[in-house]
Amino acid sequence: MGRTAPSRPPLAPQSHRKDQRAKHARLTINKTIPALLRTNYRARQGILGAELIVDPPALQCAKSTSLQEVLLSKPESDTKGPSGSKKKRGKKSRDLDRDAEEQHPVQTPSGKKAKADDDGPLIYKIQVSDTLQAAQKLHGQLPKKPKIPNQNIAVLNMASPLRPGGGVLNGATSQEEFLCTRTTLLPTLREEWYRLPEVGGAWSPDVCVFRVPKTEGGDQELGRRDRFFVDVISAGMLRFPEVLEKPIGSPADSIDGTEEDEDLVETEKVYANEADRELVLKKIRGVMRILQAKGVEKVVLGAWGCGAYGNPVREIALLWKKVLLGKSRKGKSKDPVILSSEWKPLKEIVFAIKDRKLADEFAEAWGGDMVVEYGPERESTSATARNGVDERNLDELTEKIRVLELDLVQAKSPLLRQALGNALASLQAQMEETRRESGSVDASLSDDGTDLVGDMSDGEGECGDEDDFEDIDVLEDGEGHDEDEDEDEE
Repeated sequence: MGRTAPSRPPLAPQSHRKDQRAKHARLTINKTIPALLRTNYRARQGILGAELIVDPPALQCAKSTSLQEVLLSKPESDTKGPSGSKKKRGKKSRDLDRDAEEQHPVQTPSGKKAKADDDGPLIYKIQVSDTLQAAQKLHGQLPKKPKIPNQNIAVLNMASPLRPGGGVLNGATSQEEFLCTRTTLLPTLREEWYRLPEVGGAWSPDVCVFRVPKTEGGDQELGRRDRFFVDVISAGMLRFPEVLEKPIGSPADSIDGTEEDEDLVETEKVYANEADRELVLKKIRGVMRILQAKGVEKVVLGAWGCGAYGNPVREIALLWKKVLLGKSRKGKSKDPVILSSEWKPLKEIVFAIKDRKLADEFAEAWGGDMVVEYGPERESTSATARNGVDERNLDELTEKIRVLELDLVQAKSPLLRQALGNALASLQAQMEETRRESGSVDASLSDDGTDLVGDMSDGEGECGDEDDFEDIDVLEDGEGHDEDEDEDEE
């Protein structure tokens, strides 16, 4: 009686899986993407059309000007094209407007139909899925014969501010790294643009998606007819802000706990400095201004900076809500729409958050009107399968904590020690929470043996490069990156 063989193969060591991801990334970047670009004219033009936009200005919606006019009127140092030179334009103002319309036909609303579309509701929701899965779903909802040709879904690349692609060549497992191995994003990110600006980002139009993640793990290669294009904005979030914990429900200005607060079990993290909160608000607003200037109607966002970069989930959710909804929202409607938006022509926003727990926390912080779509595969998952995943997560967390503790002992820089300490505390809290949720995990529970942790393409709670902390650019949710200076670049 009993099992004669293990129900699932043993999990390969983290270092081995990291090397395999690095080899796969190099093969994709050095061979697959160049071969695709040789046969895809639109993707090549997207590389040439990429630009860096620094501190974008607010658009005056009341004026009857085109959405692109503000960016075109900015100084040359603020908007950089592929060659850094200005395009020739006519001397008269009507020539300038005509050039803008020819280069960006999507941006300028015209006629009564466009005005009616702008007055539509802004829809927002959370999907427990990968960024590209959410983008593919939105792309499938586009009409077969759209009014605007070559209309793309926009995607926020929660990027490393230090280098193009972050730790993609080292096998890192976060959102940007997976975007770079599943799309033609990496060739659009130029070295001279880094470090990325504090406010603003890199705009990459017509990025070709040739792979998407599968639900059971791994990648699915898309045929020529199934490939689709997205517009990507790459921007970096605040790293390692100072945070404090306060009891839930206590006033925002009462950070320090009292003896009465010790009886309160649940606490929430908040920014210790108001300057950090204001900077994050500017970053979010800068991203939205770029999206608005480019005429984006549908965009996939995420829980930006809520992983090992240490930004509090509740703060990020509330700041997104403040920027998107502003002060115009009144009442307690349960419908996830608002009748007007200052971000016209934006119509639909999807927050793609891979980790279910993080998605629930983000939705709770946002408020009761936020809808969370788990997907049929999540809703039908049995408790047995969930326990199998919890067991794997515990193994991963144990190994990460062990490596972090060794790095912390060897660290000499106070700043590095502080960053490692914050990351270690976050992982330890995550482990305790996983243990509480899973209870006593039966090691004999069956599982499909897929490396689920290594395939989490949004990187929530993922630390794929625990061996490399010299640049203290530890992994964060969706924008975590391996910053090891000794990476192999082929």
